[in-house]
Amino acid sequence: MAGIIQQKTDVSLIPNTNENSVVIAVDLDGQLKLKYGGGTVSVIGDGALGPTGPAGATGPAGATGPAGATGPAGATGTQGATGPSGGPIGATGSTGATGPAGATGPSGGPIGATGSTGATGSTGATGSQGTQGPSGATGSDAFSSTGILYNALNWTDNGDGTITLPTQDVVLSSEQNWAVGGQEYTVIGGTSGTAFTALTDAQTNWIYVDYNGGSPIYVITDTEPDLLRSDRARYIIVFRAGIFLHVLDYDQPGSGLSNKLNNKLDKIYGIQRESGLALSLGGTNSVVIGSGNVWSGVNRTTTTAVDSINDIFFNNYHVSGSWAYDVSGDAVNNTYYDDGTDLVTLSNNRYVVNWIYRGIEVASHIYQVVGSSQYKKVSKAQLEAVPAVPELISSHAILVGRIIMKKNETGGVVEGAFGAEFTPSQVALHNDHADIQGGTTDEYYHFTSSDYSTLRGGASDASALHNHDSLYTSANGITEVTSPTYSVLSTDIHVSLQYTLTGTAIIYLPGLTTSLHGKSVHIKDADYNAKINNITIYSDGSDTIEGTSSVVIAQNGNSFTMRGNDTTKNWEGF
Repeated sequence: MAGIIQQKTDVSLIPNTNENSVVIAVDLDGQLKLKYGGGTVSVIGDGALGPTGPAGATGPAGATGPAGATGPAGATGTQGATGPSGGPIGATGSTGATGPAGATGPSGGPIGATGSTGATGSTGATGSQGTQGPSGATGSDAFSSTGILYNALNWTDNGDGTITLPTQDVVLSSEQNWAVGGQEYTVIGGTSGTAFTALTDAQTNWIYVDYNGGSPIYVITDTEPDLLRSDRARYIIVFRAGIFLHVLDYDQPGSGLSNKLNNKLDKIYGIQRESGLALSLGGTNSVVIGSGNVWSGVNRTTTTAVDSINDIFFNNYHVSGSWAYDVSGDAVNNTYYDDGTDLVTLSNNRYVVNWIYRGIEVASHIYQVVGSSQYKKVSKAQLEAVPAVPELISSHAILVGRIIMKKNETGGVVEGAFGAEFTPSQVALHNDHADIQGGTTDEYYHFTSSDYSTLRGGASDASALHNHDSLYTSANGITEVTSPTYSVLSTDIHVSLQYTLTGTAIIYLPGLTTSLHGKSVHIKDADYNAKINNITIYSDGSDTIEGTSSVVIAQNGNSFTMRGNDTTKNWEGF
């Protein structure tokens, strides 16, 4: 290998190389020298340089030098020709999956105009009550009635015959005929005899509030005023007796008047009949009540007709001393009476009273209360008082009447509650009666035992104790009857009943005794209307009439004649 060093160099300083290397260098004296192998330097003469020999083989590349500075850019070449167009556009590919949401962008522009109101949503829960706001001004025509509103009871009896009246609120109308509704005012209080007229002694004094042109005042007068006017309000009544005052209050009718009146009606009158509710018996002893109009407080109810066969019939009685009822029957009771503890079977030929009520309710209910005793006669049964009833009835029902039934009989005596007083008569002591013989005080004559024996025994001096009238010894004697019931006397022969043009009638025969054995009685429908209003003739106790307990005259102008037989206890017709 050989290398050339063209720059002048101190050849002696060139390090030795291996024997295969040759260094040609220009020494400092300008001579070309050769160094090789073991370091022998050959000097190539001093002559001129010969022609340049051919270039030796290219030595190995030296280390890359540092990059030179970038040269200026060359001029832009001309644009080549446009290549041919590509093929046709391919089909649109399927939509790629949605990428993740990007970050929230900045806020948009200003808020747009308000849109139209949406549909109303459902009502939310009621919020708690807020505090009460101040009272508004009193409106015109705010009240339809007048009267004291508040503070009515705060008057003061001064103990000297005077009274101090309080300042209080009142409702008054500016007109006296109710043409204008009332408004609230304040009337100023004060003491009688000072601020107002003095109370008149030994007289009734009326105190009221007068409208007085819009500035209400108390007025005290001993002449009863017209307090039906709407420009006046009743306050109190005071009777003065010297220093003593007797005061009647009228509360505060301007406040809650309708409630107070409704409560009064309920407490005093309860349920009241206006019309209808006629009581009657059906053909199978069913109870029938007609339609009607009834008031409870201020409520008017129209009731429909009901009967115990088609509507529910509550039978009420005692079991072991407590009220009980059943709804299994549909006929009026003719089997038992209620002694207050339990039901007791009626004795033969005895009567019982059944009290009938109509429920004032949505349902159509009839209520029966079994009577408290049994009776030999209807007239005795009619003395039974209206009984106490269970709350099942007292809470909402009205008494419509009573039905008196004989044991196991069909038909009975029906008495409506309206226009009749079911008030029993208590038997008074004989000597407590006035005008017993229509004469002088303390002349209440009675037979002695001796007189009785004389009359009953037929003694010869019996005529000295009585007189015989042809009315009672002749077949011409007539007893005229114009009432619905009559009890035949032992002296009656011909009973002329003049009542069937008015209503049904009942005749009670006397109990058969030895003195009535062979007694004849003739009962006549003298009004000739028995076909419409029957006449019923009842025997007494266990006696019979033609073998039964009663007979009925049911044809116009008919009559029934009978004779008593004390041996068989039967009135025999002939």
